[in-house]
Amino acid sequence: LILYLIQRKILFNRSGKPNSPENYDLNKVNVVSIKTTDQIDLLAWFYEGSKNKPLLLYFHGKSR
Repeated sequence: LILYLIQRKILFNRSGKPNSPENYDLNKVNVVSIKTTDQIDLLAWFYEGSKNKPLLLYFHGKSR
């Protein structure tokens, strides 16, 4: 529900880099850096969630 309510702030961030998850009231979300084979660092947020609830996996791509 929280992601739905703040989705425009996250998706249409004009600064080029999102604020920390805490700025969006996502207090149990961790910032993760993923390095690709071509040495590009990808920013990801990780939330462990609950075994009794569904999982949302969201990939937001940016085409050039």
